[in-house]
Amino acid sequence: MIIGIVHHESTKKFLPALLKSLKGVKYQTIIVYNDKETHNEKFPFPCVCNPWGGYELGALALLMITNPQEQDFFLLHATTVIKDLEIFDIAAQFKGTLALSQGLMSFMGKYRREIIDKIGVPVPRTREAAIYWEYFWNIVYLQQEKKISTCDSPLVDTKKFEMKFGRKNMVLENKYIKKWKSNWRALDLKMPAPESFIPKRKKK
Repeated sequence: MIIGIVHHESTKKFLPALLKSLKGVKYQTIIVYNDKETHNEKFPFPCVCNPWGGYELGALALLMITNPQEQDFFLLHATTVIKDLEIFDIAAQFKGTLALSQGLMSFMGKYRREIIDKIGVPVPRTREAAIYWEYFWNIVYLQQEKKISTCDSPLVDTKKFEMKFGRKNMVLENKYIKKWKSNWRALDLKMPAPESFIPKRKKK
């Protein structure tokens, strides 16, 4: 299992807290940054630039392409901190998809290559498109997945808000993870223009 941290210039101030919370993690961890700025920071994990952007789904596609033997991918956004590293053991030991949030909201959980190969991956070009696909692509993914588990007290939207780094955030939290979520709703958005698409894998 690979842990993929999705990073963007707009959330760089959140990242140090997440990296600190991952101290001692025993699974391969890769930071994928989705902007074209030059990065000179020293990170405790390998850091790669996503050449096509694409936000969380673009990062997932890149991790799959560059790690062809890996079957499981645990996504984390920079706007989270891990409270208990045990969640990664739980995810690695479970032979299906593990969701940390209701409906894999914010792409928080472990995804399986076997399922992604069936449906392909859209690569969003705008933030609005990324939010749209967060909701609708995850629906398709979960429809295809027969082995699904959720962690104790999966994250759901709350009425708790906190200003952090000049941004109003919805705060989601359980015993494993804390997330500062931007205030967007996929259902408020129109379907985006056609995206680049990492196609389904053809059966041999």
